[in-house]
Amino acid sequence: MNETELDDLLARAAQPLPNAADNLAAAVADDVVRGARPSRRRRWLIPAVIAGALALTAGASLTAVQLAQWQGVSMPDGNVRSTVPIPLDWVTADGHTEHCGAWIELSDPEQGDRAALDDAIQTHD
Repeated sequence: MNETELDDLLARAAQPLPNAADNLAAAVADDVVRGARPSRRRRWLIPAVIAGALALTAGASLTAVQLAQWQGVSMPDGNVRSTVPIPLDWVTADGHTEHCGAWIELSDPEQGDRAALDDAIQTHD
């Protein structure tokens, strides 16, 4: 098959579109050229999506702040806690092993005190 035969075959295979499909394609092309919005989009959709995104962002930020603070536990201004907990393990009377951690609080620490405390906790047996 050469190029001319292929062109003839494709020309015979092509069928004209129905008028309805041709009109719809022209209407879509006009909307795209003019920048018109599709008629199905509701006016409230974009503000609702924006409001939902803002609410989600605010909720995530609030959650991060609350998780950074220990609920019900406060410290005086200027105090800091160790970032590394002291591991505490014990066995209850019924043989169940418990694990938890304890943090040390420093009052008015000097530069490097928290790092030295964390290092001491990590290196202690």
